[in-house]
Amino acid sequence: LKQRKGRQMNKWFYGILCLICIFFAPAVWAQSGVGLIGGLNFAGLSVKQDNDNLSGIEHPTRTAFGAGGMLCLDVPGKLLLQMAPLYLQQGSKLKIDGEASGSIRLAYLNLPLLLRYNTVEDGSGVYFAAGPNIALLLDAVQKDADGAQSDIKDLLKGIDVGLNFSAGISAPLGGNFLFIEAQFGLGVVNIDDSPAAAEGLTRKTSSIKLMGGMLFPFGR
Repeated sequence: LKQRKGRQMNKWFYGILCLICIFFAPAVWAQSGVGLIGGLNFAGLSVKQDNDNLSGIEHPTRTAFGAGGMLCLDVPGKLLLQMAPLYLQQGSKLKIDGEASGSIRLAYLNLPLLLRYNTVEDGSGVYFAAGPNIALLLDAVQKDADGAQSDIKDLLKGIDVGLNFSAGISAPLGGNFLFIEAQFGLGVVNIDDSPAAAEGLTRKTSSIKLMGGMLFPFGR
């Protein structure tokens, strides 16, 4: 008897689950899709000793590049869950006593998870997004003014954690969506892993990105 009741409950459970899937499927998958994204990254580093700027050393913004893919999963309404693995060049230029002294060139695999709000339910128009980001260090090089390079990957942590914020506009194009957006990324952990970190040295990443791309909705 208990087994029969268990089988009946399982049938009801799977039946209700199927109805939920059928009911929500058009809404969930209407604007879900995969896409491509890429653009410029104005990368920066905040380097401080005991929360004070280093005397005579500056880290101006470095113009770099980023590109990757994206997976978007719509939920009913105007919200969308966006995952966008991105190869991103980070770092900064380097000045000592006001003179150009090379650059710090970092490369990360960014793994942001963003919650996006569309002002228009069909996914076109203006949108805003925010969420956490985990970045895996791929490469780290310091380039001197004379062009000599040194590997500094061992001096940095392998993972950076930050927050991402973005705003953009999307427009339909032949059944797909063309979009452009501005992103602001802020590292919230110290990525320095050198002996100086124990003495109060901190390095944190930042970025301002201008990105564009195309989203290809499922089922079209």
